[in-house]
Amino acid sequence: MGEIFYIVEFPDGSVEVVPDNWILDQGHSCYWPPLWAKKLMQAIQDKRIPDEWKTTKIKKVMRKCGKCT
Repeated sequence: MGEIFYIVEFPDGSVEVVPDNWILDQGHSCYWPPLWAKKLMQAIQDKRIPDEWKTTKIKKVMRKCGKCT
């Protein structure tokens, strides 16, 4: 599986790294897990497969990148 991540801005102004397998609707929304901050970063790095997660709107995709560090 490729190492593709996106830096996205959410409607509330927050910015986060999102794995490509969480992106939906051609970058207009994404899955977002109900996890605490420490577990969230691990889920992003592992590109954990969404399982009954909520979806959230994306304001804009700021950048595509190949590593999550």
